[in-house]
Amino acid sequence: MEKIENALEMSDDEKRCATLNEGKDILVQRNKHIKLTEKYGWETVDCYVEEPLASDSDNEKRKYVALLQKAKL
Repeated sequence: MEKIENALEMSDDEKRCATLNEGKDILVQRNKHIKLTEKYGWETVDCYVEEPLASDSDNEKRKYVALLQKAKL
């Protein structure tokens, strides 16, 4: 939230836009984690976030690996 507040005070439109878009991306990612938590729990989301195996384009693969790791817990 601090970054968004600072961005609103910036006079440079490009920097402001970039900072606000960065904040938007963080919020979208956080909402995605919350939705996963509702279905699988925080332990799974923690595994999902920490899993370096796949990139965002391989989202389903990351989710699968996280679920496997949760099953091992």
